[in-house]
Amino acid sequence: MIIRSAAAVIAVTSMAAAHAGAPDQPFRVQSDTPIGEVFIGNSIGWLVSVHDDRRVVTVMRNARYATATNMIFVTPGGLATYDIARDGRVELDTDRRIMPNNGTLELAPVRVSVLEFPGEVKRVEWTRPLALQVQAVIDHHYVALKYAPMIGGPTISGPRRLTVTTDSGTYSFNLVAGTDGAPVYRVSEGN
Repeated sequence: MIIRSAAAVIAVTSMAAAHAGAPDQPFRVQSDTPIGEVFIGNSIGWLVSVHDDRRVVTVMRNARYATATNMIFVTPGGLATYDIARDGRVELDTDRRIMPNNGTLELAPVRVSVLEFPGEVKRVEWTRPLALQVQAVIDHHYVALKYAPMIGGPTISGPRRLTVTTDSGTYSFNLVAGTDGAPVYRVSEGN
């Protein structure tokens, strides 16, 4: 299910539109509220700098490694998500989906997805194949996930299961690689 209401997980009105200049020129994204955390799908191709006031983020294209990717900000108003084209064009991405417990989560290479939980995240566990190919960052109610397949490396088989324990319950997911995943998944309550 796709969430399209303004009451979803983010107040998109709190973020100003991003403007991109020429392909190798930096661009800025401004926020009315402080930006707590920045997650980016391709951290080699796009160099991110958060200014001292935490309300402005500058992003510079590293032409040699730049690919189309996405960027997610954590703000007091929720999550703000942007798609970045390879040439530096930036667009707001409002795709939000509900993720049920024991659901299947699709992750795309060089993109980041965030799971938003109803409670504070206490522990994240995953099977070995995931530990070798997925990077995770925890920030209060959020778990940001980035799929980083080993290029030219061995094929890793086996179950790809993620289990997240929060103060409101335990949630498990099957992770698969693909291209149709969303940047933000709000995890539905219940065990």
